[in-house]
Amino acid sequence: MGGSQSLKKGKKGEYLFRKLCEKYGFNVVNQAEDKNKPDIRFEHLECEIKYRKNISKKLYDWLEEKQADILAVKRISKKDRNRDWLIVIPFEKFIKLFKSLKWQKE
Repeated sequence: MGGSQSLKKGKKGEYLFRKLCEKYGFNVVNQAEDKNKPDIRFEHLECEIKYRKNISKKLYDWLEEKQADILAVKRISKKDRNRDWLIVIPFEKFIKLFKSLKWQKE
């Protein structure tokens, strides 16, 4: 996909995610114009948006396979051994969790 098509697709993903967050009453700030920051900020979270055709199907499969609420993934290689675990959670479950907590940025 060319650069301008990729940019359009990225902006569409940011827009869709922003609208979804706003639907649940979150204050959302678009930061995509600043290349040094994640795409959006809502509440105290900064969020990088990836809206792609080629996201590993395995992520969805692993979550659905055992009807898990959360998927924890970590790439294992010498290069990545000091990286943190990544948590994958469906949006609806994330919203329930987020709203049940008093979120404070560290």
